[in-house]
Amino acid sequence: MEQQVKTDVFLGGKVSDKKKGHAQEIDQLIGGRLKEIRKMKGFTQEDVADKLGISFQQVQKYENGKNRISFSRLYELSKFMKTPLESFVSGVEQANLSSGMSDMAQTPITSAHHATISQKETDELLKIYYSLEDPQLRKNLLTFIKTMAKNLKE
Repeated sequence: MEQQVKTDVFLGGKVSDKKKGHAQEIDQLIGGRLKEIRKMKGFTQEDVADKLGISFQQVQKYENGKNRISFSRLYELSKFMKTPLESFVSGVEQANLSSGMSDMAQTPITSAHHATISQKETDELLKIYYSLEDPQLRKNLLTFIKTMAKNLKE
């Protein structure tokens, strides 16, 4: 059983009581993206665990944001899932993170956003999109969908 170690960290004249290795909000967002991508690609937690040489419980902790995912682990995941590395962090720049990644106004990821992502139709659309290995075909499909949606709104 891993033990969280409390350390005193000196930060700009203040002493902060932090837990070593404590996951942050960004870790939850990245873990959520991992779960979305894993499901979209049709992998089980066991598939991912076997590929990474870890337990499926560790994959669950990553997906739930309980444990941080290292960059090297994200890199392994991107290669295994044949998914751009950026996909694991997409949406993070719009999230309203307590750590403040930007001085500009941020759009929080809402529960409605997560509900939309988990819908069967959305999952099916994403599977079709990522089943196209040619990046140009994916770009063309996206352009087609945007054009069709725009025309349907008019």
